[in-house]
Amino acid sequence: MYVRAYQDLRSDVISRMTRGEHVSLSGEEWLNLSNPGLDSIIAISKHALSLTEGHAVLLAAQADRNFTVAVMLMLMSIILACSAMLYVMWRVIVPLKTITRTMRAIAGGDLTRKIPFGHRHDEIGQFS
Repeated sequence: MYVRAYQDLRSDVISRMTRGEHVSLSGEEWLNLSNPGLDSIIAISKHALSLTEGHAVLLAAQADRNFTVAVMLMLMSIILACSAMLYVMWRVIVPLKTITRTMRAIAGGDLTRKIPFGHRHDEIGQFS
């Protein structure tokens, strides 16, 4: 409603000035008439910024939660990978190295050595 009334007043003042007529409106009166409209526009801007700030805070909190979850998942993946590596190392690599050392000793003439891991019922036991 204000914008329409202000627009009518503005159009009237501009058309009078264009025709060369005297406008009996002072600068102070013009400001008093235009300020309420400017104040309402500023209030709309402030409200929009407030809503945007609230939305940004929610997005930041969500991003923080997502980051925490991602870091936890990465740590769990690293722990799982290290556990798998240690398992393979202790169950496969170490026995193969031990068997290899024993075979070298036997090949070198030490026939008293007992071949390790022969009791296992997996590939390592078969290899032994």
